[in-house]
Amino acid sequence: MVLALTYPLWGWFRKSLKEEWLAKQPQRFEKIEISKVSNPFEGKCWIKIGLIWGGLMFVIMAFIFPFFTDGGIDRKQILINITVWVIAGLVFGYMMKVYSGKRVEK
Repeated sequence: MVLALTYPLWGWFRKSLKEEWLAKQPQRFEKIEISKVSNPFEGKCWIKIGLIWGGLMFVIMAFIFPFFTDGGIDRKQILINITVWVIAGLVFGYMMKVYSGKRVEK
């Protein structure tokens, strides 16, 4: 909406402004060093991130969700939830590592 309202001010200079912008683009990217971009999921960091995500999901699904649905909290359900969310957290962390690794390589 803002662009439509201000078009009479900048519309006349659109082509010259675009040409100037395109001419300056190569200079902006001359000093960029892509090799310095580090992968945040290198090493074992993906395990920590996966376990944090799994832990948060465990708390939500084992304690908060039953509280709102009038379901009871029992030990058997907690043990099942711990197992499920640790495994799901590790899978999540690994998938994030794989995905972020593919993005960095591009």
